[in-house]
Order: sequence, then C-alpha cells, then structure tokens
Amino acid sequence: MYLGIGKTLYNSSASFLSKDKSLIEIQLMERLLRKKACGLWPERALENLVRNYDLEISEIVENRDVILPSLKEKMMEERFPFYEYLKKKGLDKFCTNLNDKVEFISHHLAHAWSAVLMSPFEDCCIVVLDGAGTSVSDFPYGSEELTVNPAGTHEDLELCTVYRFKNGNLKFVKKYWQKFIESEKHDKQSFSTGVGIFYEKIAEFIFNSNQASGKVMGLASFGTPLPVENGYYDFLENLDWEKKAFKENSKDSWETSPNMNFYQDLAATAQYEYEKFLKSVLNDLKPDSENLVMVGGCALNCTANMKIYDWTEFREVYIPPFPGDGGIGLGCASYKYHQQNKWTPFEKDNQNGYFGPKTSTPGDSNVEKVFKDYELKKSNNIAVDCAKELFENKIVAWFQGRSESGPRALGNRSILARPDFPNLKDYLNSKIKFRESFRPYGCSVPLEDSRNYFNHSDSFETPYMSFAVEVNKDKREFLKEVLHVDNTSRMQTVRPGQNDIYYRLLKEYGKLSGNPVLLNTSLNIMGEPIVETLDDLEKFFQQSKVDILVAGNFIIKKKL
Repeated sequence: MYLGIGKTLYNSSASFLSKDKSLIEIQLMERLLRKKACGLWPERALENLVRNYDLEISEIVENRDVILPSLKEKMMEERFPFYEYLKKKGLDKFCTNLNDKVEFISHHLAHAWSAVLMSPFEDCCIVVLDGAGTSVSDFPYGSEELTVNPAGTHEDLELCTVYRFKNGNLKFVKKYWQKFIESEKHDKQSFSTGVGIFYEKIAEFIFNSNQASGKVMGLASFGTPLPVENGYYDFLENLDWEKKAFKENSKDSWETSPNMNFYQDLAATAQYEYEKFLKSVLNDLKPDSENLVMVGGCALNCTANMKIYDWTEFREVYIPPFPGDGGIGLGCASYKYHQQNKWTPFEKDNQNGYFGPKTSTPGDSNVEKVFKDYELKKSNNIAVDCAKELFENKIVAWFQGRSESGPRALGNRSILARPDFPNLKDYLNSKIKFRESFRPYGCSVPLEDSRNYFNHSDSFETPYMSFAVEVNKDKREFLKEVLHVDNTSRMQTVRPGQNDIYYRLLKEYGKLSGNPVLLNTSLNIMGEPIVETLDDLEKFFQQSKVDILVAGNFIIKKKL
C-alpha cells in the first residue's frame, strides 16, 4: 500500500496506490471542502482514505512547494496545538515532525513520477514546467539535480526540469531555475524571473486571481503581444497596477471595463512569452525519443501543447489527466511504488482520469435518497435515453462513476449539449456557468470519428482535453458553439475502454443526429470545484438552469 501526500500551496491532496496498481484513488481538498484550489493541510483527504481502506502505512512521501512540510507544520504548531490535534484525530503519522518515516521529495520530481505512472510510453522525454517548485535550500544534500545545473543562490526555485525515462528508469537531464524579487514600486508584490509566475501575475492583473491562467489562455487569442524588452520583472514592475481588473469582484464590471483591449494584449503577451520559453526548452532537448510527456501546471496550456507538433519532431505528446498540483500526491506514491515494483505502461486503451473517491459513484439507492423530492425516472438504457434528451435540445448535467481527478470534465462530471444548439455558448456562460462571455467550450467525440471534424494525424489522441485542435473548415459552422476565435476547439477523444458509458452515449447521439459530437464542459459553476458527490449535484441543480440531471441510471427533473 502506497500513500502519497501532496501538501501543496494549491490543491493539496492525498493519493492511494495499491500494490498491484488495481486501485488508484485521489482525494482532493478542493472537492471535499468545496473551495477551489484549496491548499489547506490535507486532513479531510487523509481521514477519508484511512476510513475507507485498511491501510498499514510504513512509508509516506510528501511535498509542499516553496515551503517545506516540516517548516509549514512548525508554523501551524506555533499558532495552535497542531500536533496534539493531529494525535487526537489519529493523523499524527502523516506529520513530518511526528513521524521520521515520512520522506520528502522535491516538487518537480513528484510531478515527474506522476507522469511516469500514467505514461503509455516505455521511452520518452519528460518536461516539468510550472509556476514554482522546490527551492535550492530545501533539496536533499548532494542531490544530482543541484550539481548538474547549479543555481545562483539558495533562494532560487525550480522553474523547469527535464528528465529522460527509458526501460523503467527515470534519469535527470537538466534544470532551469528562477528568482523571486520584491517589487520596489508595489506593496505586497513580488515578481519572478520565471515564465510560469509571469503568466500567473498577468492572470492576477486581469482577473484578480493567480489561479485564472486558463482564462488568460482563452483571452490571449483576442489580443496582440506587447514587447517584453527587459525581462519579466521589469515588465510587471512597470505595469499600472491601478488598472488591475475585478476590483469589485464582479464579472459585469470586468466585461464593461475601458481597459479591455489592454487586458487582451496582456493575455496575448503572457501566452507569447510562455510559448517562446517552451519552444526554446524543447528545441534544446535534442531528443533521442519520439515521445514527449509534459507535466506541471503549465501542461494545462492546450493552445501551446498542440503547437509542439509543429515546433518539434516528437511524434506523440502525452499530457496526464492531472498535470497540476492535484497530481502531486499520486506522484509521491508513484515514487515509492516504483522503487519497489517494476514499471508497466498505462496502456492507451485503458487511459482514464477517474480516480475520485469510490464513494462518489452514484448507486441507485443513494440517488433515490438524495433526489426524493424530484421527479425520478429509472432507465434500462441510460445512454439511449439520455441521447434522446440531448437530441431534443436538452442541456444535461451528466453524473456517472467515479469523479475525474483533474481539472477538466471527461464524461463523468460533465454538462452536455448538442454543439449545433443556437446561441448555446452565450446561454451557458450567462445562465448556467456564469462565466465571462468570451470563454470558449470544448467537445467530446469518439476517437475513430475525430478526424471527420478535426485536423490531426492518425496517431493523435487527446483523452484528457489537453490540446486545442484545429476544426476542419467544412465543420466550423456546425461546431461554431465550441469554436474558438482561432478556429480551434479543446476536444476530447473517447475510446470504449476509457469510458464505456460515455462512449455509448456519444455513439447513440450520433445515430440520432448523424454527428457523434457533444459539447462537454465541467459540471460546476464558475469559481467552484467540479461536483464530487450527489449532494453537491443536488445543490448545483438548485443554482443552475440545466434542464435535467442524469445520475447513474436515473433521469432527474424538478417537479413542476
């Protein structure tokens, strides 16, 4: 039994990996506490795993970016009797300062091992790129990752790390470092020489949240990059932070801002600088492998991910389902697991990211209990019956199996609709998701049908919505509600073995409409995590104007 703890600054987690790899489970704090990107000490996540499984844990690995777990926990102990609290809760063995068997590994190494666990490639390059990882001063003494590419000072932090994976062995290749510098002009601001933090700071400027990088990526296509002549620090230092958006935390105030053109250009600048840096890293690899794995928060940039095929000679590019910090805990478990067990590929037929709690699966009795005050109809073939509802222009909240562990809906916690529904994008943004009007949507399509709609090679797959793929010219009018301004769409290819019931739904809808393609967006409203439990689903239904819920074998409607 292997338990990895991601005590991360954003989206802390606990992840369980069984000895035969037959069971993987990820408990995300943001889902449990309903607070997006929650970085609290993962108490609830650990409690759930201990409660649900008979675990005898001899070794645990954990990680917290920027601040070591031991230091963070000492800080908590200074504020209140944290250690005593953990002992009373039976969680003291998970605390670095109370259990000398807890093992720390660096942030990027944890990311890399999460990629190794999920990778279908026996031979690949792995690039880890995110906001910031472990600082020089917190690396284990004598670490190879310090001696090969030494940093300038003990305060430098990881920016990008390259590994080579072959025959079950992970080998360090190269590391890029960054510095944080306190602003001289702006109180309580510090800027970085790294492109990941540059992107986050632009997100903070435009959307008042450094967790809004996905919005920056979507907005970037509307703007023109500004020159960054003297580095990221100088650019950010000379921004007029009085123009920072969302001061009233209002979507309407942002959309009517007189600075909108400037925000669009800033977003384009962040995207351009990120792509420039990533391209330079990849071109410097001189790879002796046809396969690339990208991991770390920056690997969620689906616009840049697709361009890798044009920039490089990599034949296949793989992005795990949870490349950000939500996968750190599983990376920690994978690190220890692969010290003691032989590596085997995660075959393409079985690729999936549905590692949420087993208890999140909607059983019939639980659905009937939670939705006792609603109109319930049990189906003998839910894929067929739901396809009929979608064909009749219903917007469906689709809730099946275990939840997706990453940030994107992959057919278990999804809002679905037919992609040729007139004005669907505007309706979803204003009435259901409550998002900014420019925000684009993605779609799902069976793998074997995807080339009818999208321009990609025969071997290309994107089971985790990791790429913004060009839509074929003759399909752009049909797919205009999922078409971005640059004629791409973030799409998901679906195989039967990856998600049988969702695959059947797409095929059944295709029989009715002639087009097995559905708009697919995450089952949540803006600012909240993806729905995890049936109770979460019921609360969502009260807040949102989706037409029906489909949970397990039931079609659910509000009573008139």
